[in-house]
Amino acid sequence: MRMISRLHRLGAAALLAVLYSGCGGSENVDTVPVTGVVTVDGKAIEGATVTFTLAEGSGKAASGTTDDEGKFSLQTYVADDGAAIGKHNVTISKVGGGNSVPSSDPDEMEKAPMESPIAEKYGNVETSELTETVTKDGKNHFEFKLSK
Repeated sequence: MRMISRLHRLGAAALLAVLYSGCGGSENVDTVPVTGVVTVDGKAIEGATVTFTLAEGSGKAASGTTDDEGKFSLQTYVADDGAAIGKHNVTISKVGGGNSVPSSDPDEMEKAPMESPIAEKYGNVETSELTETVTKDGKNHFEFKLSK
């Protein structure tokens, strides 16, 4: 009986060791608040996804969605926690056409253009060419004035 009890304890300890080892390397990095505005040809873009990805090293990307005024706030782990400190490649994308409300008529939906109001190049980290540096003590408010 004593032997079985020891085996249970050893098994539990081994299980915990495996579980903890699986958590290694996913440590959260410090973040700072990041906000901004996205416009295309001077017009605020609602519903665009803004993503900041560290240019060097590794870390979780931060992202946010623009409101009806084109404003966004980034999140890495929890709402409004911002992005990691450092230089970031920035992508901005939006699926579908502009700020209009889609029709509920199936025939109209089929005819509706699905073209994004944001140029496709901004949605790809390889072609975006948008970069920003997030600093520990900086304002970290970025305005992206894009052209279609």
